[in-house]
Amino acid sequence: MNDSNRSLVRPLRMPCLLIACLLAFPSASSSVELWGETVEGRLDITYSSQYLWHGYDVFDEHGTFQPRWQMEWNGFYAGVVGEWPDAGGFVDQTEINPFLGYECTLFPDDWYALYNYITYIYYTHPHTGNQLDKQELANGLAFPNMIPLGPARLVPFVDTFFVWDGTQSSRNFDAGNIVVFGLTCAYPLPPLLAGQERQDLDLRWDVTYNDGALQANSAWSHTSLGASTTFEWNNFYLTPALEAQLSLDDSPWAVNREDELVASFTVGYRF
Repeated sequence: MNDSNRSLVRPLRMPCLLIACLLAFPSASSSVELWGETVEGRLDITYSSQYLWHGYDVFDEHGTFQPRWQMEWNGFYAGVVGEWPDAGGFVDQTEINPFLGYECTLFPDDWYALYNYITYIYYTHPHTGNQLDKQELANGLAFPNMIPLGPARLVPFVDTFFVWDGTQSSRNFDAGNIVVFGLTCAYPLPPLLAGQERQDLDLRWDVTYNDGALQANSAWSHTSLGASTTFEWNNFYLTPALEAQLSLDDSPWAVNREDELVASFTVGYRF
């Protein structure tokens, strides 16, 4: 195999391995309990036509494979997610990102129900000796019962992300906050697969303010519109999604001065 062919095949090796593990995993999985609570998990892989991270087009309009393994117990969760470019010229920007967090809903049966999560992510870049590493602490609030909308609900939310250097990073970029305000709506649909109890059309709108993190201009950077739905069968799931990102800032230090349209497809298994 010549060098040009190797560069095309190399980005596909790990995604193909993960898909093989995904297909083999159900036969080996079984439920586990810890202190009376079931330990659950998921293993999935997403292919996205672009890798947009807080508005940044990380792989310059090239696609990405996003494998994820996650374990969940009593509101706590931990796992690892990857970002593997589908183009050889971006291999140095490959990411392997461990994360952990906690989520809960307070007053779940009341109109003022409050959903909250907190997540820590460490972004590693092993092909560069982790010189591009960064860290992120995310906190989100949502109000799932506040705005009835026919058979669904309109859910306002706000997510805050604080981003700073990794422990081995050599970039010394400006730490800062990224704040996202938005609305989601899970509109019920008739299930298209036999045996699926519920299927929703998941709609999302958001707008992002970057206060100068990563040397970006302090401004409303972009707004996004997205739609997705999930098909479920015997713990397997398939999620096609479409997202449009519109730039709100055309300054020299803007997060992204271009509008983007991104399609993605996820296949996974819950255990």
